[in-house]
Formats: sequence, structure tokens, C-alpha cells
Amino acid sequence: MKNNQNFSKSIRNISFSGIDIQLNLNKKKIIHAISKTLENGQYIMGPEVKKLELELSSFCNSKYSITCANGTDAITLALMGLNFGANDYIVTPAFGFISTVESPTQLGIKPIFVDINKDNFSININELKKIIVKAKKENIK
Repeated sequence: MKNNQNFSKSIRNISFSGIDIQLNLNKKKIIHAISKTLENGQYIMGPEVKKLELELSSFCNSKYSITCANGTDAITLALMGLNFGANDYIVTPAFGFISTVESPTQLGIKPIFVDINKDNFSININELKKIIVKAKKENIK
């Protein structure tokens, strides 16, 4: 329990998003991109978005990339691209952001919750193994 308390105290000192660091490193570039977007009025499908998608594709060594309005949309599109759909199952952390449940359920996918590792808040691998064994026994794909 003491380790959990120490970990909880230490994460309080970590910036939630670190956006201040990113802004300071790239302030001129960010302000320039925002100004260009405001000037041309093309907030979606405009030249700045196209440029970002090309840069993302290059960075990820991918032929295509699609920017999204938010993480929920991104998860939904990723699941659709992987051909997940009605009556499929997906494993998701029991402790996390709502999008990891909202997106699958919008597509008819049934979430299977896995408890987290209390030391680092990621999926508990031992619990995941139990779920995989159970799914194999029940012939869940």
C-alpha cells in the first residue's frame, strides 16, 4: 500500500497535458499555423489539415492518415478500419476514459473490462490472461 501512496503523490507533480512545454518549444510555428487557418477560414479539409495529415503519414510510415475532431472519433474510425462490428468483443481497461467504452458500444461491440494494475494504472496483465483463457474456452473471438 505504501508504494501506491508514494506513486499517487509523485504523479500529482506531473503536468496533466504538458501543453505548456510543447507551446514553448513550438510557439511561433503553432501561432503561424493558427493564423493561416483563421485567414483562409478552412477549419476542416483545408490546406493546414492536409499538410498535417501528410506529415503524420510520413512520421508513421503510412500511406494514409486521417485527422479527427477528438479521440472518441479516432477510436471509432480505428475500430471500423479493423472491421470490428456488432456482436464482436473488445478488451478495455475498467479504469479509463469513457471513449474506450463509448466508441465500441456505438458500433455494437461488447466491452470486456479488465482491472488495472494499481502500481501504474495500466491493464493488469494477469487479469487479461484470465480473460483470454476464458474467451478461448467460450469460443469468443
